[in-house]
Amino acid sequence: MTPIDETGQVQDSLSSGLTSEEAEELWSLPDRRELFGHFGSLSRPLRVPDVLGDLTIDYAERLVTLAGRPVQLRAKEYQLLYELSVNAGRVVTHDDLLRRMWGANKPDDLRALRAHLRRLRLALGEKADNPTYFFTEPRVGYRMARGEGQTTVER
Repeated sequence: MTPIDETGQVQDSLSSGLTSEEAEELWSLPDRRELFGHFGSLSRPLRVPDVLGDLTIDYAERLVTLAGRPVQLRAKEYQLLYELSVNAGRVVTHDDLLRRMWGANKPDDLRALRAHLRRLRLALGEKADNPTYFFTEPRVGYRMARGEGQTTVER
């Protein structure tokens, strides 16, 4: 069934509920990649940068800074930071992290995950015995502290 508005115009389900300016902007975008980059995808919404003390994570630019200086991270370290930060304030189990980071090829033990967390902590100047950002939940997983204005993303 195709919805029709009060003026007799056909409405599509994608733009219904938007203001006329939002709908016009939506349909003026040249392709789907820009659409999802502009409004965010359903599975991973576009997020504003998260800030936790001196640590800033800009998801759109894939940029991590500490006290205003860029932090160089390997791909798996950034992926671990991403997974923990989008779930800030919640424990993410070892199994969930292994599955999200390696998929079907996940390691059978936690050594690789622990090594990446150790390198991530080192890059951010954090010590495991006095954490600022990443907290170990023994035999369960890890939790990242929640930053300023951060909201947890539902998956």
